[in-house]
Amino acid sequence: MRVIIEQYSKNRHDPAEVKSLLALAAGRPTLDKLAYLIDQFYAATGRTLFICSRNNQITGIIGVEYTRSSHGFITHLAVRPDFRKKGIADRLIKHAAAILEIEEMETETDQDAVDFYNACGFRITEISGPYAGVRRFRCTKSIKLEIE
Repeated sequence: MRVIIEQYSKNRHDPAEVKSLLALAAGRPTLDKLAYLIDQFYAATGRTLFICSRNNQITGIIGVEYTRSSHGFITHLAVRPDFRKKGIADRLIKHAAAILEIEEMETETDQDAVDFYNACGFRITEISGPYAGVRRFRCTKSIKLEIE
């Protein structure tokens, strides 16, 4: 079972499958929001979406914004539920960092995902969020550049 990680291409990857994974990472987005993410947000300079597939089936995605030299911000990260806890998300992070020559990766998340980022070696700092009673975290990690 060969795992392939590559940049998203609407000619190669099923947009509906990609949108279903983006929906897992985007917190109940509308269909319009999902279309915007694929058609405009990730088409913009300084942003990209990587797709992980296994046996021609999309298993995970990572969206990265890389506007500063050697710095990346994870905008979306999702793995299909039946493929979780198999190292796919960690591989996506490392692959994106290597391809984009990112030395420090960062993201913001909620309580649900903070344990995952901690397990991947990110430094966790609690930050104030826009909603009262909702805990938010900034997760930062220095990445050793290596392509798998």
